[in-house]
Amino acid sequence: MKYDLEQIANDLDFEVEDVQVSQKGLDFSFEGEKYFAPLYGEHNGENLAAVISIAKSSSISEEKIKQA
Repeated sequence: MKYDLEQIANDLDFEVEDVQVSQKGLDFSFEGEKYFAPLYGEHNGENLAAVISIAKSSSISEEKIKQA
């Protein structure tokens, strides 16, 4: 299955909240769920929100998304 990521990004409106960057990485909230990623830079919250949205639209469970 192929995705047109540019079109998806244009269609979706992400609101990433509670962004905290520490030495360990990035904590943020998206659609009422809290996430952590060992990445730096607040912009990565929006990048990850796009990936999370694609995963959810592909019926990937919240548990698997958070494990990844």
